[in-house]
Formats: sequence, structure tokens, C-alpha cells
Amino acid sequence: MRNNAYNDGSFQELINSLMDGDRDLSMVGDYLMAEFDLPFEVAEKISDDLMDAGLSEIYFDIYQNYTEHQKEMDQFVAENFGVADVLEEAVELSAAAGVKTTAAPTTPTMPATAPVDLAAMYQQFARSSLFLNALEAEKNLVAQAGGQEINFKNLFYGAINAADAVKVFGALRHIFSSGVKKFFHDDKRYADFMNKYLAKSNNNETMEQWNNNPVDKKYIMQFIRLILEKKLHLSAAQSAMMGVTLGALARASGEEEFGDVAYGDEEKNEFMWND
Repeated sequence: MRNNAYNDGSFQELINSLMDGDRDLSMVGDYLMAEFDLPFEVAEKISDDLMDAGLSEIYFDIYQNYTEHQKEMDQFVAENFGVADVLEEAVELSAAAGVKTTAAPTTPTMPATAPVDLAAMYQQFARSSLFLNALEAEKNLVAQAGGQEINFKNLFYGAINAADAVKVFGALRHIFSSGVKKFFHDDKRYADFMNKYLAKSNNNETMEQWNNNPVDKKYIMQFIRLILEKKLHLSAAQSAMMGVTLGALARASGEEEFGDVAYGDEEKNEFMWND
């Protein structure tokens, strides 16, 4: 980042604000564009790299803390969220994604140099506050919408604009459970976003394909990944684990086309989107 900062004083101010908690990593891209006039692509690349590094370190700290206090955490989750149902879903989803399901380890097994147990990692994700709070957010959003699709759409895009990852994930869970293409068909906000995004490619063939079928799976998933990784600044691994969940929900609802949007690749030892 220092190589792109034209003033050491401003650079140090940024570092200090991150350490003091006045700014978080998701704000770095905007700061670099405003203070240093960096191009969007450069600022976003720096921001994404920082987020990936930061989230990886945070995730490992949380994982270590969790495994050291597993019994206490299990009891807390069971009392507050109904852990049996959550873990049953995690087992089903990880199996559906082609990942062998194993019991969560009781001691840390994923230092930086060791292979990752994908099934355990997914089950850990299913115990995370993001996942558990999204389950509650899904119920609340559906209740607030009162059965009116326009209300739900407003809540969904409001959550995106507010960069509220919990509500966005909760809304996506409902969308993939109740009909993905139905939701995005004739959706003006989705269409406006994708029109502007694809127009930047200056590719007439791509624009023609988009105009012929704006609810093609590849465009919907491109939109969702942009929201998760660029707007919400989630890591590729986090967003792909969300994709595993969403794919399984789509399959369960009968929308098989979206059933394989993400998976756990044991050869590459990571969760991936099925591009």
C-alpha cells in the first residue's frame, strides 16, 4: 500500500486510524481514492488484498478460540439457536457440495501450512455468527415483507446499500429457496446494475447475450458475487461457502440449474465458485 501512497504522513494517518478502530478494512478503498486519487481498480485491489489477509488472520484466531472452548460454544449455540437443526443442515450441504463430512475437530488442525478439512471448515461456518444471524434475518425479512414481493425486494436492496452482510445472506437464502429466476425476472434494480457493469466491457456480443436472457444463470451469479465480494468485501472463501448453502437450497426447491453454483474442491483444498 505504501508504494501507492504519495505522502508518508497520510499513509501513517491511515495505519493509525485502522489500528485505533476509527476505520475498518472495508473503508480502505474509498479512502485511497479520495486521499490519493488512485484509480478504482488499484484502490479495490489493495482493499481486497487487505481484506483477504485480515479475514484470514481473524478467522484463524476465531477458529483457535472456538476449538479451545468447543463445549461452551456448543451449549450456547444449542440454547440460543437450536444447534441440532443448524448442524444437520451443515452436514447435508457439505455432503451435497461433494465434501466428505467429518466431525468438527476438538483441537486446532488448520495452521497456515496444513491442509484444510473442508467439511470441518464448512461446519465451522455453519456455527458462525454470520450464518446463525442470517437464519434469523431471513425469518425477519420474510415477516417484514408481509408476503409482498416488492417489499422483500426493497428490503434486499436496502441491505445491499447498507452493506449488511447478515441481511443480504438471509435474503439470498430466501431467494434461493423460493425461486431465483422468478425473483430477478423484470427486476429493474438488478437489470440497471448489470447493464452498467456489462456496458463497461464494450463487448457487443456480451451485451446482446445479456439482452436476450438477463436472467441467465451466469449473469445472476455474477451479480451475486459482485455484491458479496466487492460491495460486502467478503473473501472468496466466505462467499463460496455461502454459495454452497445457496446451491443446496435451490436444489431443495427444485431449481436444479442453480444447484451447483459452488462446491468444495478437495484437490485444490478450498471452496470455489463453479464459474
